[in-house]
Amino acid sequence: MNSLSQRLVVLATTLLAAGTAPLAFADDASFKKLMDTGVDALNKSSFAAASDSFSEAQKVAEQDHNDFYRSLSMSRLADVRLRERKYSEAETIFKQSLALAEKAKGAGRSVVLMDLNSLGALYLAQANFAEAEKYLKRVISMLDANNSDTLINRKFLPTALDNLAVVYRSTKRFAQAEALYKRAIPLWEQVGGPEDADTATSINNLAALYYYERKYAEAEPLFVRSLAIREKTLGANHPEVINNANNLILVYRALKKTSEAEALSKKFGGTNAGEDSNAPAVLTGAGVDTDEWSRHVQAGREHLKEQRYAEAEKELQAAVQEAQKGGVEDRRLAATLYNLGHVYVKQKDYEKAESIYSRSLSICQKVCGDNDKEVLKTQTSLAKLYTEQKKYEKAEPLFKHVIAVQEKALGRNHKEVADAMNNLAAMYAEAGRKSESASYERRARSIDAKNTKAQ
Repeated sequence: MNSLSQRLVVLATTLLAAGTAPLAFADDASFKKLMDTGVDALNKSSFAAASDSFSEAQKVAEQDHNDFYRSLSMSRLADVRLRERKYSEAETIFKQSLALAEKAKGAGRSVVLMDLNSLGALYLAQANFAEAEKYLKRVISMLDANNSDTLINRKFLPTALDNLAVVYRSTKRFAQAEALYKRAIPLWEQVGGPEDADTATSINNLAALYYYERKYAEAEPLFVRSLAIREKTLGANHPEVINNANNLILVYRALKKTSEAEALSKKFGGTNAGEDSNAPAVLTGAGVDTDEWSRHVQAGREHLKEQRYAEAEKELQAAVQEAQKGGVEDRRLAATLYNLGHVYVKQKDYEKAESIYSRSLSICQKVCGDNDKEVLKTQTSLAKLYTEQKKYEKAEPLFKHVIAVQEKALGRNHKEVADAMNNLAAMYAEAGRKSESASYERRARSIDAKNTKAQ
């Protein structure tokens, strides 16, 4: 399963075996072998090998002037370029393939469907939602007009429905996205069964849609079901299973089901950020390549630790762009911005740091509520930044809010309360308010002493 929620359909072998090709010609076996080899390499993400096989297949087809085979080989070559993120080159080849497939008429119909869906996925990857919608609607219209029950057509339809749902979710047309997911899920069940990976992905994406709309009760059973499917088929340590578990943890938290959230967090140990305060749980929804996002975030944070701030900024900005492809602000985007804010602080670019922290905080508050742990963490970082800039009037209420929330949630004698008080004491000391600084220092020491004695 491609980690992108926009889906590509690689059916070259199926098309040839299903009798959709025209009458065989002299090099039919050679062409089929090259295409089989290319599809196998593409499925393994061996892009150079796939490109070589499809290019050779195209040459074979051109020698016999076979438009169907030419279009099929070019379509697969364009898929390679798309997965390599060479969008301009992929677009050109897809459109050339589409023209040939339409010329081939009946035999080329399936390639027309593949090219239309792939062009939709290509434009979706570039956030060109208007063009993506246009091409995906053509796929759905073609299939709705001809209710063939072949495996090929049944797979094309839910693929296009899922891709168009991503477009609608990205453009905040949530009701239309919901309708498409609800139509796609039973179709995926027909194609692969109720415990198929594609079925689980559509269920997860519908649940994510409900989460963004704060329909937590509707999201919960869908996340439960998609997690069960993925855990059974992929194993507990697979990234998609871990992502799904994090999704469900977020829903449990939103529903105040603390015990369920804690139990799931323990079961998938380390999936909910663990000891890493810079990696909050994230909601993985449609439109974002989670692997690509994670790669940029991890690289950015490593560069930050190594004090290579220019490289860290570049990687984290790329992660922000990837996170924004979902079209909806979520905890993943908030976490990325939070890390990027750290980079600007280290570079002493306080204006940018304040803007980035503030945006991260706004997203966290909207998604998680004012008293969430990640909200408090971001408020603390922002307050420290204000202290560094001597904007004490802005820092003070943030520090006090953090203390008040933590006292209520954790108790007055918790270590984190003492840490928050020490932060406020340090701010008062910087501001020259010595008596207030000393008061909070004493309270923090008292808490620490009680905790030490209790141990």
